[in-house]
Amino acid sequence: MLVTFKVTNTEAAMKDLVERGYQLIDESPRVWRQSHYAFMHPRFMNGVLVEIID
Repeated sequence: MLVTFKVTNTEAAMKDLVERGYQLIDESPRVWRQSHYAFMHPRFMNGVLVEIID
């Protein structure tokens, strides 16, 4: 299962998540067209792959 959250700034959201103790798969945002995105590790989200994208 994949859940996606739209954020204003992917890099800022990543920093906030790491500060709160979540583990991300990506160390820096990936780029697709004009968007930046990253994934949270499923082990911290009850097996659900969570994407954040701006």
